Amino acid sequence: MRPDVKSWDDDENCTYLDEYDPYLANAAGRLRNGVPEADVVSYLVEIETEHMGLGLSETTIKRAEEVVTAMRTDERLWVD
Repeated sequence: MRPDVKSWDDDENCTYLDEYDPYLANAAGRLRNGVPEADVVSYLVEIETEHMGLGLSETTIKRAEEVVTAMRTDERLWVD
């Protein structure tokens, strides 16, 4: 990685990490491994509604779709 590009797991960013980040890493890994976007959206919705117990709101699916889109379009996520 170029020295001028920061990574999510750099020491200075670790203060922002929390117990929910592994879910996002898992979702990104699923996308990287070819899992269809709709399945990754469903995964994120399940995490929020079932594992976190927040229930389904009128914005849950839209937010999950936006996260998947952001992951899909983040060029840094797809660097080998």
